[in-house]
Amino acid sequence: MWLRIALAWLLFTNTAYSRQAVPPEDALKKIPDWANALVIMNYQSVLASPIAQREGWDKLAPAEALGTNLPYLKNTESVIQAAHLEPGTLRSQRDLVLVQGGPFAPMAELAKQEKGAEETLVDSPAILTPKNAFIISLNPKELAVCSPAHRQDTARWLRFAQSNKTVVLSNYLQQAATAMNDGYHIVIALDLHEAIDPHLVRRFVNTTPLLQGKTVDKEKLVKVLASSRGIRIGIRLDQTIKATLAADFSENIKDVAAVLPGLVLKSLDDMGGELEEFPSTSATVEDKYFLVNTTLSVKGLRKVLTLVPPVSGAVLAPRDIALKGVPDNNPTKANQKYFKAIRELANDANTSAEQKNDMILAALVYEKAAARIDQLAVAGIDEELVKFSTSVSSKLRTIADALRASVLEALAVESGRKSSVTVTPGGYIGYSIGPWNPRYPGDTRYPPGAYLQPIIVPPQTTVRTNDAEIQAKQAEILAVGAKKRLEIWRQLMDESANLRKKLSTKFKVEF
Repeated sequence: MWLRIALAWLLFTNTAYSRQAVPPEDALKKIPDWANALVIMNYQSVLASPIAQREGWDKLAPAEALGTNLPYLKNTESVIQAAHLEPGTLRSQRDLVLVQGGPFAPMAELAKQEKGAEETLVDSPAILTPKNAFIISLNPKELAVCSPAHRQDTARWLRFAQSNKTVVLSNYLQQAATAMNDGYHIVIALDLHEAIDPHLVRRFVNTTPLLQGKTVDKEKLVKVLASSRGIRIGIRLDQTIKATLAADFSENIKDVAAVLPGLVLKSLDDMGGELEEFPSTSATVEDKYFLVNTTLSVKGLRKVLTLVPPVSGAVLAPRDIALKGVPDNNPTKANQKYFKAIRELANDANTSAEQKNDMILAALVYEKAAARIDQLAVAGIDEELVKFSTSVSSKLRTIADALRASVLEALAVESGRKSSVTVTPGGYIGYSIGPWNPRYPGDTRYPPGAYLQPIIVPPQTTVRTNDAEIQAKQAEILAVGAKKRLEIWRQLMDESANLRKKLSTKFKVEF
């Protein structure tokens, strides 16, 4: 099966940019077994691609060019990010990034750049940064970034990296790493083996509107989804950006092929992924996997590269690169671009959040946008504009918190749901005197004459609930959260408009 997937991906390759080096086994040996997500990027081949040359990405910070917070230093050749994602989400609890290439700047210089403290950790030069990360020099051609900056965990990993002799990474992620040999400049992989709860899958299948009006064996669908092995995305840059998403399963998927790609992409969206440029309708289905091939826009590429965000803020990013590509290092242009980037990230998040039918999903969108704003390089940027970026990211997180709090409060109201059942027993309440054989006149089996007929009343059951009251209360709570979101968003718009006027006056150009 893997061979067929590799051959399918190989269709996108050509000789000019296709052959990328597989991550060396020595690097993979340093990745611990807790990793369930992997991102590999060959920076040099990305920057050498025709689209990168056309867009001038070599003159921009990676966060601005690619939307990624992965480290990038002068002489960086490639990066490998290994992350441990929380169950059911795309949030990293911890991650490790290996930066390969070199020679790199001395640690003392990096410490000054990162405003961190130099130290020694397990006999290795290290820097503790203010952004909750350790930077460690493994050898002259390899640096490591460990987040969060948990000293004991970092020291244990470092001892493991120094002594481990075999690759302990899951087979699925190892296979994904070899896809760099199939002509991809970027590979992203999520190992989902044994991560899917069948009970949650069944609830999702029974409630999702995507299945309304469709005939499908739901139990078979639950079995297939629960057998998920993982998701892989391969990206190749040439004149355009070609991408392939592969979803792998242990069960045969042919019987549910009509609905499976849409459900998988919807699930990734629910977890915070933004993969709308992968159309599920164009999926190619095989026995135990499906492929979605697409051409990404630059914005779509940036969204894919935030699928597995690093835990820490931006580290090991050149502080002066944001000024390159601007004639004569023009600070006005740099500030204009910075202001534009903030507004675009915030507006895109607000638009995307409005399209969600779930406040929790909307909260994830706002939080991701806030993180990306925090990652923007600030070298040469006006101090008031930097304060504005901090305010924007803070308000976006406040919106996310308000939405999430509303949902949690609405769920808590459920505990107040009550019902009462009153049963009035039936029985005989008396007799009536019947007329002369009223039912069967002339029937000799029922002789004429007066008779007593019992009057029977059946039991009466009365059910009383406070459902209407609970629903009204929940609607009121959610409305408060939505109102809070609008209030904060208006504050952001007012703040942006006021700053725009100030900057236009200060720099004598329109912002």
